[in-house]
Amino acid sequence: MPTPPRQRVLDAARALFLDRGFVDTTIGDIAREAGVALKTIYSGYGSKVGILTALQDRDVAGDGDAVALLDRDWATELPTLSRAEAVRRTVGQLAVSTERAAPVLAVVASAASDPAVGELLERLHAQRVETCRELARRIDADRRDELADLLYALLGVETHQLLVVRRGWSRAAWERFAEQSITTLLDDDADRLRS
Repeated sequence: MPTPPRQRVLDAARALFLDRGFVDTTIGDIAREAGVALKTIYSGYGSKVGILTALQDRDVAGDGDAVALLDRDWATELPTLSRAEAVRRTVGQLAVSTERAAPVLAVVASAASDPAVGELLERLHAQRVETCRELARRIDADRRDELADLLYALLGVETHQLLVVRRGWSRAAWERFAEQSITTLLDDDADRLRS
């Protein structure tokens, strides 16, 4: 079965952005690499920033399905789980998502001087904050703000870059660190409040 044009465009864009950078990749380059007409790209995405937005959406979700991260089964089940299990699942899912999205986000950050790319980067950060806030609310509504900040900081692209890319941690080690840090901080604060 042939690969759908949308997937070919996003795969080609990802490869070219990582190889050449955002600025040095043209829509024509992406069309050639994907084997589609320029019209297909312009009608489907409108611009390189549109392609980048779709690519980030796909990388964060992990597939081409039109199901938002917060609407996925694992996320909708969080309120039914113990806090420890909900934290474990959320950390695991966000770690995988961040690892997939990190390389392209680095390309986005390097091209942030372009006003449209800078806007996209700000929008992506705002979306991540809101996603972390909603996940935190589903895990522990009373501690939503603190938990959201912990998820954002410990499982963000910057922390992935520092620990996994620069320091050579495995994803499993990074996940353990994030899960243990979150659990310890939440439990320590709860113990302090009880005493």
